[in-house]
Amino acid sequence: MNKLIVTGNLVRQTDITYTQSGIQIGKNTIASNRHIKRNDKTEVRTCFIDFVVFGKTAEVLKDYTRKGSKILAEGWLDYNTWTDKNGINRSKLILQIKRIELLDTKKDNNKQQTQSNQQPTQNAYKATQQSYPIQYQQYPLPNQQI
Repeated sequence: MNKLIVTGNLVRQTDITYTQSGIQIGKNTIASNRHIKRNDKTEVRTCFIDFVVFGKTAEVLKDYTRKGSKILAEGWLDYNTWTDKNGINRSKLILQIKRIELLDTKKDNNKQQTQSNQQPTQNAYKATQQSYPIQYQQYPLPNQQI
C-alpha cells in the first residue's frame, strides 16, 4: 500500500498551471515538523515534501491558502525521473495529493488577515480530488528544470 498522510505548513503560495484540457495543476511544498526528545531537550526537525495536486483541490489551495497555511494532505508517493539541461539523470519522490483539509483556526486566519490583504482561509475546509481522465505525467516542480 502506498499512502501518505502529512500535516504541515505551506512553504509558499501554490503555483497553478493548466493542462491543455483546462485541468488545474497545483505545485507546492509542505514543511512538516518532527519533535525528537533527547537528553531532556526537544529537537525539531523539519521535512520538506514537494507535492502536486489536480483539479478543484488545486483551486482550493490557490484560493484559500497562502504561505504558512496549515494543511493536512493525504495521497501517495510517486517516483519522478527526468534528465536536466546538463544531461544528468535526476529523480525525486513527490506526494500526489488526493485529499486536503485546511487546518488554520479562525484566530490564525484573523492574524494572517491583518498581516496581508488576502482572503482568510476557511476553518477545516475539506476538498477531495476527483477522478480526471488524464494519465499522470512528469510535471516539474517549481525551480526544477526538465
